[in-house]
Amino acid sequence: MKTSELRAELARRAELDQEARSAVAGWSDDPRVVGVLQEVDTDNTRWLLEVVTESGWPQISEVGEEAASNAWLLAQHADLQPEHQRMFHQGMEAAMAAGEAVPELFAYLDGL
Repeated sequence: MKTSELRAELARRAELDQEARSAVAGWSDDPRVVGVLQEVDTDNTRWLLEVVTESGWPQISEVGEEAASNAWLLAQHADLQPEHQRMFHQGMEAAMAAGEAVPELFAYLDGL
C-alpha cells in the first residue's frame, strides 16, 4: 500500500472509530449500537493486523504523526482481540524506541 493510501485509510478508519464511539455516548445498552461498535473495532483490528504484518508498525517519518496516532487509536481499541493488541504494542514499542511513535500514546498500551 502506498504511503498516501495508508495515511488516508488510517484517517478513514479513525473517523469510523470515533463515530461508533459517539453513538454509544452515555453508555448505551442497546445491543445493536454496541454491536456496530464491536464490528468497527473488529474490522479495524483485522485491517491493522494486515498492515503491521506486511509492513510493520506505521512510522511517523513515513506516514506523519497524525496517521501514526490514528494507528495507535485502532490498536487501543483492539480489546476484543488481545493477542493482536499485544502485537501492536510490540510494534509500537519498537517504533517508539526509534523515535517513530509518540511516547505519551504508547503509555496507554503499555499496561497490556
